[in-house]
Amino acid sequence: MTSVHAILNLHREGSLLRPSFQSIRHNLVSLDQLGIEARLIAVLDRPDEATVDLVHSLRSELDFTISIVDFGDLSQSRNHGVQLSDADFVGFLDGDDLWCDDWLLKCVHFSETCDSDSILHPSCNVIFGTKQMLYLQPDQKDRTLTLEGLRCTNYWTALSFARRQIYLEHPYRPNQLSNGLGYEDWSWNCETIEFGLFHRTVPETTHFIRYKKSDSLRDRTNATACLRTPFQRTSTS
Repeated sequence: MTSVHAILNLHREGSLLRPSFQSIRHNLVSLDQLGIEARLIAVLDRPDEATVDLVHSLRSELDFTISIVDFGDLSQSRNHGVQLSDADFVGFLDGDDLWCDDWLLKCVHFSETCDSDSILHPSCNVIFGTKQMLYLQPDQKDRTLTLEGLRCTNYWTALSFARRQIYLEHPYRPNQLSNGLGYEDWSWNCETIEFGLFHRTVPETTHFIRYKKSDSLRDRTNATACLRTPFQRTSTS
């Protein structure tokens, strides 16, 4: 039986995590109704009290795993969530963002039609909050996307869906903002393409990404003018 784990990464979202939780819950229920094993793993990295309290209260609506960590780094929190999972597939959501109602279901169905080395993304991202914009994410099979182009600009967000084994073999590299290195999702996208994996977009799917002015990882990375974390391909022989 196919199994899927949703990994919700949290920090200090407070009440903003409630709609994100409901988004995940709706997706998991849809899978469960079709006999697909589905579960939530919430990873709280240096959370505030309000976020911890709300997460625990939400367990009355859905049984899920809670892990409180002290990484201070989103890349390590994502890796930790993958380590806690034993599912076939893993999908990420940040604590103040939203999935479309059928995101996980469409990912499972789409994965049946594509190669096992595929990483799935929504076809559309809607940015809302203090900034509003809409942008489409490219499918690597539909366009000629080169590694050289990706090194200049990031094509995809970190809210991806793939076989858990992919995330185990290619963990996110820690951000080192004090050393001027960041953009762990951008680095990960470059690394996975370098290793021959394919980034696909699932038709008619959308992620809703909240933009707010805060002490977020994105803001701190931009403020310190970080470079993308480099990676070095090593032999597996």
